[in-house]
Amino acid sequence: MKKFGTFSGVFVPSYEAILGAVLFLILPVLVAGVGLSNMLIIVVLANTATLATAFSIADCTTNLQRIGGGGMFAVSKRSLGKAFGGSIGIQLFLAQSASIGFYAIAFADPLQKLLAGIPSAVQLIEQYGLSILVQKQIIGTVIAVIAFIAGLIGADFIVKIQMVIFIILTVS
Repeated sequence: MKKFGTFSGVFVPSYEAILGAVLFLILPVLVAGVGLSNMLIIVVLANTATLATAFSIADCTTNLQRIGGGGMFAVSKRSLGKAFGGSIGIQLFLAQSASIGFYAIAFADPLQKLLAGIPSAVQLIEQYGLSILVQKQIIGTVIAVIAFIAGLIGADFIVKIQMVIFIILTVS
């Protein structure tokens, strides 16, 4: 059984989640809406919640001999017990399920603007009379289907793709 280490299995996906959707899409809107100083206050306050969560997870995992497969669900189940850990596992599942849609929509937003500049795409959009919202929904659906197929291919394939995305995000 192939195992993914802390870097490729935990750090890279978390880094991509933060930098991909949040940093490039939400922070500019936040700065425009509340101003730079207020945005920095919001980021600092949000970071304190992140740090508290990280310390809690670290405390839970230090009391375990071996975590095994299952990620956060395994940590919560083994440190909090089956009943309480299972209820948190359901919430983790729902949160991960919702995040898939969030990331697909977050990626569809700039891609829609890019596709609107391609003449053949503009012709197709005009032919079917697609609104901007419908265009983003179609793009988001295609992205989610591609991600699903990549997931079916296997985690090894996804980790390779994530490393390429990691380098692109870091450079940008």
